Amino acid sequence: MCAADLQMVNISLRVLSKPDSSVLSQIYRSLGLDWDERVLPSIGNEVLKAVVAQYNAEQLLTQRDRVSRAVRHCFLRSALLSHGQVFFNADRLRWMTRAE
Repeated sequence: MCAADLQMVNISLRVLSKPDSSVLSQIYRSLGLDWDERVLPSIGNEVLKAVVAQYNAEQLLTQRDRVSRAVRHCFLRSALLSHGQVFFNADRLRWMTRAE
């Protein structure tokens, strides 16, 4: 990925999610048993590209908390817009980002 200053950066995103158990059967029926392997990576890739492009390489390292909050915010917004609130509960998502 390229940072705002066009430097190449390696960054990874790890999303730990737990869907609302009351709608788990609906999730499986509409998205399949592997919903998390199909839905989360595509949203994550889009979000990381958009957020990383807003910062230069130094900022990605020095403003790590700010970047992490921006990723979380954008990820949740994208997930809710794409798949509705029923699939994602913001209180149950835990985030770990690592910039290299």
